[in-house]
Amino acid sequence: FLDKCPDLLARWLQLLAVKGVQELVLVNRPWPLNMRIPPTFFAMATLTRLYLGVFEFPDTRILPRAASFPHLRELGLCCVQILRREDMDFILARSPVLEILCIQVNMLMKHLLLVSRSLRCVQVIESIDLSIAVKDAPHLERLIIWAATVRDGLPRRVNIGHAPALSLVGYLDPERHSLEIGNTVIKAGWDNGESEHNGPKRQDPRRKSVLWSPQRCEDAAQLPQMLSQRREAAS
Repeated sequence: FLDKCPDLLARWLQLLAVKGVQELVLVNRPWPLNMRIPPTFFAMATLTRLYLGVFEFPDTRILPRAASFPHLRELGLCCVQILRREDMDFILARSPVLEILCIQVNMLMKHLLLVSRSLRCVQVIESIDLSIAVKDAPHLERLIIWAATVRDGLPRRVNIGHAPALSLVGYLDPERHSLEIGNTVIKAGWDNGESEHNGPKRQDPRRKSVLWSPQRCEDAAQLPQMLSQRREAAS
């Protein structure tokens, strides 16, 4: 019924902001998906945990410059329509202590750019045609991707840039994901007809790529070492 009473939702959120609510789970039932979160939502500066479901995120270009979540540490977005990548960038930039980000069923958003000095864990569940780039996340430890869908059959990029603390990346499917660490492409399988007995990966000198087998757990253990070597090479 929220689509029938948008002013009522705005008043509720304003009341919660005044009361200094710290934890909030807000789900729009029944749908429509295009029920937009009112701007008063961004007055809830005391939030530490927030989970939103089945809403359309507002255009952040019209929000006050002071809009922020200075205490938000955990954020979950389920079936939330985010029309512009810049709107997701806005959320991360205005959440300076955010540690946990969970996105389930990204609606319309096709690119997730992670730039955050506080993020430690990112979970992306049931993504649809979503590419992910970890550009600058020095404290990120875990990047978990579960049950991805690619409707055109083309793998989506998962690019790891500056993430020196990253120790876990999973669960990647070679048919749905193309893993890159900097300019190095991690590929599943073996090159030139090599068998599995010759080792889990082989460097191809003609291309910046590493052949990777997701079935061999020791490969996953080598990812932190690769990230560390890349950091040392850049310093």
